[in-house]
Amino acid sequence: MEEDEKPEFIDLSKKPTPEQEQDDFSTAAEKRKDQEHNHSVELKRLEMEAKKLNQGPVGMLFGCTDSTLNVAFVLAAIGFVCIAGAAILGIFHPELATLILDKLFPLESAIIGYVFGKKTK
Repeated sequence: MEEDEKPEFIDLSKKPTPEQEQDDFSTAAEKRKDQEHNHSVELKRLEMEAKKLNQGPVGMLFGCTDSTLNVAFVLAAIGFVCIAGAAILGIFHPELATLILDKLFPLESAIIGYVFGKKTK
C-alpha cells in the first residue's frame, strides 16, 4: 500500500458520533425504549427541580415540604447540640448543667412529639 492511500473502510468525512452509530444498529423498538427512558429521566429531573424550589434549602436537608416541620427540625437539632453542651458542662459545673437540662428536656420532647405527631397525620 502506498503512503498516500487510505483504507477504503474508514470514511472520516462523515464524522460519526456514538449516537449515530447506535442508531445504525438499533431496532425501532429499542429506539422507542430509549426515547421513553430519556423522557422519564427528564421528568424526574424536572420533579427534583420543582421539589427543590418548593422545599428550600432546609427542606432539602430534612426532606420535608412543610415549613413548620422544617422549623421544628432546626429547633430540635439546636436543642440536641445544647443538651450535648450541657452534658459536657456537667463535668465542671453539675448544678448549672442540671438547671439547663431541666429546661431543655421538656422542650426537646415537645418538639419531637410535634414532629412525630405531625408526620403521622
